[in-house]
Amino acid sequence: MIAIKNKFLSFVLAGATIVALALFGFAMSAKNAGAHIDPVGCTDTGGGVSIAAFRTDGTTNIGINPVYDGEMIKYQATLSALGLPNCAFQSGTWTLTTPDGTVHPLGAVPQIGGGGVPSVTSAMIDYQVDHADEAVEIITATTNYSGGISHANSGDTTPGPVLGTSKLLTVIHPSTDLTKEVDQDSVVSGTEVTYTYTETNDGDVDLINVSVDDDTCSPVTYVSGDDGNDGIMSPDETWVFECSMVINEDTINTAVGHGEDPNGNDVTWTAGCQAQDPEENVICDEDETARAIVEVVQALVVEKTVETSYDRDWDWTIEKSADQTNLLLSEDETFTVNYEVEVSATSEDINHEVSGTITITNPEGNADATIESVSDALDVSLAASVNCGVEFPYVLVGGGQLVCSYEQLDASPDDTENEATVTTSGDVPGGSDTEVVSYGDPVNITDECVTVNDDNANGPQGVEICEDDEDKVIEYAVDFGPEGGEGVDVATVCGEVNHPNMADFITNDNQEEGSDTWEVLITVDCFEGCTLTQGYWKTHNESFWGGAPTDLTWDLILPDAEETILWDDTDDAKDLTWFDAFWTAPQGGNVWYQLAHQWMAASLNVLADADPEDVTPELADAEAWLLAHSPYDKLKGKDNADAKAWASLFGSYNEGLIGPGHCDEQNPPL
Repeated sequence: MIAIKNKFLSFVLAGATIVALALFGFAMSAKNAGAHIDPVGCTDTGGGVSIAAFRTDGTTNIGINPVYDGEMIKYQATLSALGLPNCAFQSGTWTLTTPDGTVHPLGAVPQIGGGGVPSVTSAMIDYQVDHADEAVEIITATTNYSGGISHANSGDTTPGPVLGTSKLLTVIHPSTDLTKEVDQDSVVSGTEVTYTYTETNDGDVDLINVSVDDDTCSPVTYVSGDDGNDGIMSPDETWVFECSMVINEDTINTAVGHGEDPNGNDVTWTAGCQAQDPEENVICDEDETARAIVEVVQALVVEKTVETSYDRDWDWTIEKSADQTNLLLSEDETFTVNYEVEVSATSEDINHEVSGTITITNPEGNADATIESVSDALDVSLAASVNCGVEFPYVLVGGGQLVCSYEQLDASPDDTENEATVTTSGDVPGGSDTEVVSYGDPVNITDECVTVNDDNANGPQGVEICEDDEDKVIEYAVDFGPEGGEGVDVATVCGEVNHPNMADFITNDNQEEGSDTWEVLITVDCFEGCTLTQGYWKTHNESFWGGAPTDLTWDLILPDAEETILWDDTDDAKDLTWFDAFWTAPQGGNVWYQLAHQWMAASLNVLADADPEDVTPELADAEAWLLAHSPYDKLKGKDNADAKAWASLFGSYNEGLIGPGHCDEQNPPL
């Protein structure tokens, strides 16, 4: 809204300027043919006229900013010479007409221009903005000059210029309306109440920085109503604010709204407004204040005690696992499988009982309270048996006390809350008290420990674990390998064999049992003389993170197996090991890496006793090529072609298309 109105004002002002210039043009078109002129060489009868508006202080120029209905403003006009070719002028009639139509003479006009003064400014004319004088929210003041004498001749009465212009101002009526409500107007001390503040823009301009202050409750926060989510409260827009506080005594509090209008003034209601002496930059709006009243009534004081008892029985589970389910081994290979046996305990709490007292006090000074009922509940749904020794309704005098007892023999098995509620009729509210039901230590505990065994000899044998042990995991390792091999726990044979294994437990009190098994399928490939792809070799080494068994062929790559340097760069940071090269993708079709991947796989196949006849000379040539070219170079021409041809040859060899044939990668000869 503000932007639109200012835009409209600029258009109107621009229009007014055009009108003034048109008048100037008319005045300057008239010429005088006299012989004596002032200043020398002037030919036209033209001049300038302008009008400005100021705030009440007479120094703050309003410019294109809006004004308020009822505001006292000041107008001031200025006549000025335009200079050659325009002649000096003087005398005549000069007036300023305020928006209410009152014409104000501006006094005698001295010689302006030539040998006279360059301009003359009128005295300020007071005008109190009146809504009745608005036209589409615009007020207009004009100043006119005519009937003067031009100094185009010496001693004659050549008419001076006819000048006029207007000053248009937008009139705004910023206004808001604040209402305040509270969700409870009569509460018990210590109750939290929520105030709702409704702020409505019932003026005709946008407001920004809209907020609400409360002399008692803080902070007051915005909830809803900003239609554009732009922080601008448009006319007829209503925003909602909220604030919550705890009431401990009778409370009367007052809220004051704020909103900044297009002139940067705060539309609000202040102490200065009440004293009819508003602070600077404040627009007083009596509707920007509202208040609410909350009264405090003392409720009955309810206090309770809680006593508990229960038994606890422990239930156990066991889970056995290992880091391998399938082993693919060479005939002479040994592999370590890591096992883990974990037992877990959960408790079941049974035979819960809750009991205690409920003490009801009517505070001193209160009226007599009529108690309709007293109840007690565990976790809301489970009602306890209550005995107060009186019949209801029961009248408890001010300062009096009533003590009841309660018990629940089948309480909730979960730790929960226990609430006593006193219901009344009449002016004195009832009350309630809630206590946490904390069962503490159980009276009886069963099956808190188990004994764990494993049919792997390396596993747990007669190990006792109790529910309060932090570590309930047993870890151990079993070495699978050729019979008679050093450190071998389970002997392997060629082909497939399944190794099942069970761990179990038994509880210490009720002799409850549980078990879990894990099986490892071991495949020993005793075949030789076949080839494997690069995918096999890059994953069957000690550096690979995926857990595949290490192929001992890697030990023949000296000095460091897969960590042996393949490319030794002048920049150590660019060195590549066999492992690095295998796991570097040939970005952009890098032929060096394409050849390196297939050459390394073919070299390892040969070391694993695959027949090298189909690739023997090419392996040597390719090795020399790899050492002579950098993986970081862009290769072209014959070098590029040779490398691609070798990579293709070695790929056919590794995949079994030529040479001794490809091994089954699910059962490779290691």
